[in-house]
Amino acid sequence: MSRSTLIDLFHATAEKLAPLSQRMLELVRGREIVQADETSLVMQKPFRRGFVWTFLTDEIIAYRFAPDPSGDTPLAVLGGTQGTLVVDAYTGYNRVTDGDGRSRSSCLAHYLE
Repeated sequence: MSRSTLIDLFHATAEKLAPLSQRMLELVRGREIVQADETSLVMQKPFRRGFVWTFLTDEIIAYRFAPDPSGDTPLAVLGGTQGTLVVDAYTGYNRVTDGDGRSRSSCLAHYLE
């Protein structure tokens, strides 16, 4: 099977599953405790880093891709919600945990001084 056929199938599948992905992120918003982390990866075009954000609750794991590590992604997913956000010390989460947002709890994989 040619690479272009595989890529076309991938994109067609992603389009069909987009409503499911959006619904999962909506369900994450309503959970009391959410864990989050971002992982960089190299994109082929343009050749630079992109980021896969992971949002984990007691029953749901949802992902969202972003071209940069800014706080826009956690804000879009969790902005305006209440509860606890379990994350590392990365400042990209500040816009969700500052003010009237979620309370921030440190994850056990990172030590905060």
